[in-house]
Amino acid sequence: MAAGDELVLRARWKEGVTLKEIGAELGLSAASICRHAQRLGLPPRSRKVRAPDRDEFRALYLTGLTLAQVAARTGFHHDTVRRALLVSDVTLQNRSRKWPVRHDAFADPLSAEGWYWLGMLAADGCVRGPQISLVQHGSRAAMLRRFLSFVGSPDRPFRVTNGGNGLIADVSSQRMAADLARHGVVPRKSLTMKASHVAAGEPGFWLGVFDGDGCCTFSKRGVPKIGIVGSRPLMTQFSEWLHANLGDHRPAIGSVGRNGGELYDVWVAGDRARRLAELWLAIYEVSLECKRERLERAALYESQTTRARLAVRRRRCDFCGAWVERMPSQLLKHVFCSRSHYWAWKGSRGGS
Repeated sequence: MAAGDELVLRARWKEGVTLKEIGAELGLSAASICRHAQRLGLPPRSRKVRAPDRDEFRALYLTGLTLAQVAARTGFHHDTVRRALLVSDVTLQNRSRKWPVRHDAFADPLSAEGWYWLGMLAADGCVRGPQISLVQHGSRAAMLRRFLSFVGSPDRPFRVTNGGNGLIADVSSQRMAADLARHGVVPRKSLTMKASHVAAGEPGFWLGVFDGDGCCTFSKRGVPKIGIVGSRPLMTQFSEWLHANLGDHRPAIGSVGRNGGELYDVWVAGDRARRLAELWLAIYEVSLECKRERLERAALYESQTTRARLAVRRRRCDFCGAWVERMPSQLLKHVFCSRSHYWAWKGSRGGS
């Protein structure tokens, strides 16, 4: 650097002109100006970030300003502001993105709706890096719009696939992808999917899996049958969950004979299918319309066991008229609430 340039550098440095402006005047980069200033022994221009500065960064950033705007207002470098916000546990947003995203949509604790969409992504979702996609038939556009509303991007347009017959709702979020991975929703999961222990115990999660990869059918006599198809680990978890919530025997896991036998299914029928339908309908009021209609029909099914329980309510105490809770095998010619009512009734008849 020439002597004249050094004089200019010293003068501009003392005036507080930025490195970029000094470099533009001398035809050098900001990094070169910094090195020459150090060689000349000029005082450092940077200042330490203190607690009040970090609080100001946080307050300005949470109002919606970008990192560059916060840096311009406070006089600190862009990278200094970024590091200070990260130290303060502030989640940085990509404010330049066109479509907003709720990055904490799948963060703990999840709501009933969150567990449902987690199950849908476990069945029909796809994860590639930060990209999260949910693919459905074109007739299910309303359901995809509900998904985009849940993740904070209600106005984002769909992508079209399968010659116009399919729709894709996708978002991009590193944090969301990390939260999904904690519950087993990872790339290339179709044949190896295994839910987390917490997810495997949530009814809403299994309702989402059912809406994605499940089926509800009825026999000619109207007996419902509900099943889900998936990987062996996931179906093992579903079978265990059914056993824990419905009791009786543990449902069998069968191979569906596709993809070399790498997919499996679990089915329940009759009264167990009715109880499962009632459980799912009670936890979340909005799900896939066509399958919800079938669940509502399954919930109305009356097996012989159910009709036997209903028959109990049709018998009243011969003394007071209250309902008597007994099994049909216990119902004789006369029924009573208690032994005292029996003796009272017998006394009213003169002991006959």
